[in-house]
Amino acid sequence: MSSSAYNEPAHIFAKSMFGVATIISLGFVILTRGQKQKHEFDSITAPISSIGRTFPGSFNRHEEKTRYVQVGNYPKAFELFIGHDTGDFSPAFEKVDALKAGDIVTLYYDEEHTHAADNETVNRLAQFIDKGGKPYFIRGSKDKYGGYGAIGAGVLIGLTLLILKKKGTIE
Repeated sequence: MSSSAYNEPAHIFAKSMFGVATIISLGFVILTRGQKQKHEFDSITAPISSIGRTFPGSFNRHEEKTRYVQVGNYPKAFELFIGHDTGDFSPAFEKVDALKAGDIVTLYYDEEHTHAADNETVNRLAQFIDKGGKPYFIRGSKDKYGGYGAIGAGVLIGLTLLILKKKGTIE
């Protein structure tokens, strides 16, 4: 390559801004899910068919912080993260270990809408579990934090790109 090729600004601004818009859009989707109320989610009311720390076909590094709950005829197990250590995205409330197979619960969840989710044996988007009208699991704030984080990262990257464009470093 000639030395003049290094002095030309890279032509990446438009593609990069499309990526920024994608990041910010994803952040709003995640944030919206994090702000939904219980009645806005899909739900199933049925007996628990199985509950435990492991589930066949799923990989889990934190058995002590995870529970798998199968409810009624829903085709997947629900993976619940119940860790309470510093740095964990803990649930707002949980008494999952007080539940047992045969208990009739109402589980509120969101469907995962990716191609990869079709092949998964678990749904990681359980939001609430009630038994007899009393809560046993209430999701934490990870969706809110994730949404705000993605939006903030997108804005910072976008501002950086605008500054680089203004300086003539990129086109």
